[in-house]
Amino acid sequence: MNRPVLPLFQTVAAIFAALLICAPAASAGTEKILYNFHPTARGQYPNGGLISDSAGNLYGVTEYGGAYDSGAVFMMSPKAGGGWTQTVLYSFKDFVNGAKDGGVPNGALTFDSAGNLYGATTWGGNTTYGDGTIFKLTKVNGKWEESTIWSFQQFSSTDGFNPQGGLVIDKHGNLYGTTRFGGGYTQNGCSFDGGCGTVFRLSPKANGKWEESILYVFQGESDGQYPNDALAMDASGRLYGTTSPPETNGNVFQLTPTQSGPWTEATLYSFTGGADGSGPGGGLIFDKSGNLDGVTESGGSSTGCYSGEPCGTVFQLVPGANNQWSEKVLYSFNSADGQAPLGQLLLDQSGNLYGTTIYGGSASLGTAFKLTPSSGSWSETVLWSFTGGADGQTPQFGVAAGTAGQLYGVNYPIYSTPGNGVIFELQSNAQGQWSETTLTSFADNDGGLPQANLIADSSGNLYGVTSQGGSHGYGTVFKLTLSGSTWKETVLYNFPTGASGGTYSYANPSNLIFDASGNLYAETSYGGSAGDGMILELSPASGGKWTEKTLFNFTSTSTGTRPFGGLIFDSAGNLYGTTQLGGVVKKGCNSGCGTVFKLSPAQGSWKETVLYEFNGGTADGEQPVGGVVFDQSGNLYGTTSFGGITASECGEGCGTVFKLTPNSGGAWTETVLYEFSGQHGDGATPDAGLIFDNAGNLYSTTADGGNHGEICGTNGCGIVYELSPHSGSWTETIVHTFDGTDGTTSVAALIFDPSGNLYGAAQDGLFGLWGTIFELSPASGGGWNYTSLYSFTAPGTGDGFFPQASLTLGPSGTLYGTTADGGAENWGTVFQITP
Repeated sequence: MNRPVLPLFQTVAAIFAALLICAPAASAGTEKILYNFHPTARGQYPNGGLISDSAGNLYGVTEYGGAYDSGAVFMMSPKAGGGWTQTVLYSFKDFVNGAKDGGVPNGALTFDSAGNLYGATTWGGNTTYGDGTIFKLTKVNGKWEESTIWSFQQFSSTDGFNPQGGLVIDKHGNLYGTTRFGGGYTQNGCSFDGGCGTVFRLSPKANGKWEESILYVFQGESDGQYPNDALAMDASGRLYGTTSPPETNGNVFQLTPTQSGPWTEATLYSFTGGADGSGPGGGLIFDKSGNLDGVTESGGSSTGCYSGEPCGTVFQLVPGANNQWSEKVLYSFNSADGQAPLGQLLLDQSGNLYGTTIYGGSASLGTAFKLTPSSGSWSETVLWSFTGGADGQTPQFGVAAGTAGQLYGVNYPIYSTPGNGVIFELQSNAQGQWSETTLTSFADNDGGLPQANLIADSSGNLYGVTSQGGSHGYGTVFKLTLSGSTWKETVLYNFPTGASGGTYSYANPSNLIFDASGNLYAETSYGGSAGDGMILELSPASGGKWTEKTLFNFTSTSTGTRPFGGLIFDSAGNLYGTTQLGGVVKKGCNSGCGTVFKLSPAQGSWKETVLYEFNGGTADGEQPVGGVVFDQSGNLYGTTSFGGITASECGEGCGTVFKLTPNSGGAWTETVLYEFSGQHGDGATPDAGLIFDNAGNLYSTTADGGNHGEICGTNGCGIVYELSPHSGSWTETIVHTFDGTDGTTSVAALIFDPSGNLYGAAQDGLFGLWGTIFELSPASGGGWNYTSLYSFTAPGTGDGFFPQASLTLGPSGTLYGTTADGGAENWGTVFQITP
């Protein structure tokens, strides 16, 4: 069964109880990871504005992605003939393999006079809980080397945590920044454990180390709380910044150094949430007159957003006598021209201001804007309305200036849509019209989270699918080719549609099959013209390319929806499979109880015939997800995950094994061969497909059931079973019962080797086990001997985990398979186990 994989943080939380201090089961095979999927090796979700050097290169950070999926620092370099080259300067490891360099970098980078780069990570570092770092990148012999110059500590009365990035540097090389939280436990008005936030300074020492000084700890009172974004520094060394809601509408503050050492804080302005704005963010800038300019995410005088609410402002603070500052709103947005401005403003030589809004514009996906002063007022021009296409959406970080009047920025989707962000360029022509060019998108390159089994061609190449990733985010078809001792991956196809879920969008393809001409066939559970799944053919073309042809789109309950379990051919070239939903709609099956279907080629197109519609409940089962197999007489066999006997362990029935027999006239008759009960050691929830042995017996696994409910919960850990025909009926024999130490929740079909041994995978485990590969060998006196060939280790070790798919048997008993998670970047692996 191909299940949508949960994100890593969800899957880990879901089986957190399994991480007990016990040794995993012994392994009897050697594992080798053939390929680690790393779809976001170039970074994912740019976080913070761009900066440039004198050569016109652009620098920034991504929250996630990189070689270890903990974020990256990147550079964009213009090519001489046009276009740009992206280079990852550094990939953060966070805690992978004991590293402590931080993770999830945020905010803009900062250069010092020697060309070193400085930035911040939200998490990680050399502390117990990993509360953020300040890092330095130094170019040595053409390569960039990272050093952590400070690790923040949450549980400290003298430090902050979760730095906000966007550092400012003074002439002595000191770095200044803010932490959103921290400062101790003396504050009264802040709900987050550990304080209301700080302003800090890091000073370099002669021995190469850095010393931190906390310049100010916010109290959550009139001074505000939770400082956000970068600081601004004036010529006298005073610092300026903003604090954020929710307890107030936000403040603008000033910190002034004193000769005695401590810094004094002054609140220059407190927003009221009315026409003056609310929620300042993105950092402040000075204009030529010494005024401070910034944005508020909400407030203002317009009524165009959120049921008549205002849409945000651009404001200016003007200094007066005795350090008294007055605020004036330069512009209030009205949704059509932008909504919720965020990110630092950019000031040009003529006094114009440039920025971005997260929402609003023609597609409500954000804008880039320009404000022009004229006779005491300001006029706004929308330079670009983001569409959510190649140009991206929801820009949050403002824009940076290019050498010839260009504007550069980054964005990534806030809504639950595919895409990991883009870097864009805006440029105006002689008529003042602006155009957008996407310099690069942070693509899901090679796919991730493989959930289906591999197949091999006659040359020993391996083929498979990933449920997510690829250029559209919905998954890929890939090929692995052995070159020397290294396996090279080639993406043959990127699924264009699927189920949208932000980072975790997926088409959820099932396993591939070949036809006699070398074409590949696959089905997806989501996507297609109606979003209910599709079947496609991939044909090899010249130059190593493959061409795709959509054979069928599942569109309604009448066609079936959510095809799972994979496809099979008959001798005439027809395809057969199952859909989890669709067919008969009744109580308990509001979207249909599932179908078995046939696709027949006819004059260049394919025609679907629904062979059987399940009725659900005690009648004949529901939700077939394991596919079907033929016997030698042309009958089809499969499983339903639910239905059949209604037992206390299974409210909708524990599942069935069924047979479909063709009749004259094209009709098929269904017979229930076995109904699982979940009682007395029996299994429940047979998600996996069936296989035959040479004697006509059927074998498979159940995800639940067995006699170890006290360990694995009410439904047990699952079983391996055999069904044998006797005088018109079928008898079940339990071959093996999982007990948690040897795996749990087997959802993959079994395979035989030539000697009659069975091989399979258990997806989960208990007591520190994260899945197993097992062998069952027939014993001389009857019964079966169980051997754990390999036990997958805990996340963070580089090993894969959660094997969900069937295995592939290679030469000399070598087993090939996939894990749906884990590996070097926690996007899954292809592995080999050698006996």
